[in-house]
Amino acid sequence: CLKDSLQPKLHTEKPAMKIKALSIAAILLLPVSLWSQVTETIVGFDFAGTTTDPEPANTIAENITLLSGLNRVGLGASSTSNAFGSNGWNTGTFNASDDYISFSLSVDSGYMVTLTELSWTRLNASNTAPGTGRWGYSINSGSFVLQDTFAITSANAAGAWDTIVITDVTGNIEFRFWAFGATSVNGGASAAGGGVTYRNSIVGNDLVLNGSVALVPEPSTYALLALSGLALAGYAARRRRR
Repeated sequence: CLKDSLQPKLHTEKPAMKIKALSIAAILLLPVSLWSQVTETIVGFDFAGTTTDPEPANTIAENITLLSGLNRVGLGASSTSNAFGSNGWNTGTFNASDDYISFSLSVDSGYMVTLTELSWTRLNASNTAPGTGRWGYSINSGSFVLQDTFAITSANAAGAWDTIVITDVTGNIEFRFWAFGATSVNGGASAAGGGVTYRNSIVGNDLVLNGSVALVPEPSTYALLALSGLALAGYAARRRRR
């Protein structure tokens, strides 16, 4: 009737649409660090000039503490001019507990780190040095995760360990490098006096650990994510039934 047509029509939003809108709004209000992390240099070493043992880092990311600079364990120094060189390497089978160089870092309280790549600009060795190398890392003094071995040569070579899988870790992380093996760089018998050297080649860092640092989410943040996910899942299920 005419009377009914003149009555103001109230707009009523469907509950499902309200849930969807609120869920999306809740997700958008989460801290940016949870869904957008920028890759940066976590720790970087520059071998320009005369290096020391331990060698301090040239770059350290915010909310990261360097527990130990690059240092030698069971090794001697073979080159320190624009380089970090070492001799006394293991000339037998691999042994993770001795004859290595290392550095370690700590993630500040309330933060977590994701690490993606360790790279170097120049690595070479003398002819009698062991011809096999590898890096490894340990999280909170746990067992070492090892890189696949690679050949060390007498020519300067850049390289990277780009398959690191360290995601949202808190606490301490140690990295170690080993040169080892009975076969030398030139194919003969390796000798303990042979030197393996990381060298300076560019302006800036020559040994770089890349990744990102983020805040550790509060428990309420995880609860908000869970509730938002359930609400969106329910909305999607209702749409499928129509």
